[in-house]
Amino acid sequence: MIRDFQIPSTGFGPGSQPAPEDGAELEYMELPSDMRTYAPRIPMVEADDALAPALDLMRAVADAAVSVAAGSKPRTFDLLSDR
Repeated sequence: MIRDFQIPSTGFGPGSQPAPEDGAELEYMELPSDMRTYAPRIPMVEADDALAPALDLMRAVADAAVSVAAGSKPRTFDLLSDR
């Protein structure tokens, strides 16, 4: 008949770690210091007359969002037309 063989556990518990009087200190692994993070690139664009239609449309969309939040009916915008 085959019996279960159990390996006694070692490596932890009383007596498994060095005593503090031997001068050994816990040494941590060095963590990564240079990590890449996301940094949005916001282009610096000077406002001129060419941007006026886009800015007007953005203002109209913002105004529509405020009015819908207040309970008005949703509005639609034609993004293909020249204004």
